[in-house]
Amino acid sequence: MAEPYDVTSAIIEYEDGDMPFPKIVELFQYLVDQRMISQLQGSYGRMAQRLIEAGEVHPKVRAA
Repeated sequence: MAEPYDVTSAIIEYEDGDMPFPKIVELFQYLVDQRMISQLQGSYGRMAQRLIEAGEVHPKVRAA
């Protein structure tokens, strides 16, 4: 059974500037998928938007 994603530790690692780019993409994809971006400070939303525009993160498609 897979361990649940530890978003708190990932955010701390990101904030500390110690996170390699692939893990940044993983973090932001998780935040987008879980719709957590809007609950965080604005810099997270701006970074998510930059990663989406670069094709690194894919927005979650809303069900019709």
